[in-house]
Amino acid sequence: IMNTQSNEPYKMHQHLRELVQDNPRLLMALSRFGIPSNRVSTHIKDLSEIDIHPQTFLAVANLISGKCADTSEIDLSSLTNYLKRAHTYFLEFCLPSIRRKLIHALDYTISPELTLQILQFFDDYVNEVRCHMNYEDLTLFPYISKMLSGEDTEGYSIDIFAQHHDAVASKLCRLKDVLIRYSGNADIDLMNSVLFDIINTEIDLSDHCMIED
Repeated sequence: IMNTQSNEPYKMHQHLRELVQDNPRLLMALSRFGIPSNRVSTHIKDLSEIDIHPQTFLAVANLISGKCADTSEIDLSSLTNYLKRAHTYFLEFCLPSIRRKLIHALDYTISPELTLQILQFFDDYVNEVRCHMNYEDLTLFPYISKMLSGEDTEGYSIDIFAQHHDAVASKLCRLKDVLIRYSGNADIDLMNSVLFDIINTEIDLSDHCMIED
């Protein structure tokens, strides 16, 4: 999943392709910043040419890769746009894709009750994630937008968000453990594919929550 060779932070003079070669998970960051795949030869410092804030991208790339990140020059508007795109990815593509795979991997004939319980567990989890992200989309991000434009933000504070910001990745770990025990009653290749997607999503969601924090 990750091929990081050094703890040295990424620098402004590097090409995007260097970062992706070092850590392939940064492909997701490119997508969420709206960076076209044909711009991988662009230097980070030149991202402003395509209306991407270079310092924000660099900080996020370093955070995701476990490197020292300079967050002093982050542009909050760019960061919230990044987070919104991540929400769309999780809710409209990633989690529905896992559910479709899960339906094909589970064997209803052997244990229909357990199969339905697993699907219900997953659906309940997706609803939790949706509530979590809808709250941010409808409350947190508009608050940040008002704050940046100098509008009145009385009645809400970032402290409220900070006190109640629970990670949304831990429950996926429990589902993963259940599926590993269940996998003896399933198509092994299909189930391994589901487990691989869940592991990647768990990491991705953990990174996402860290960036929000």
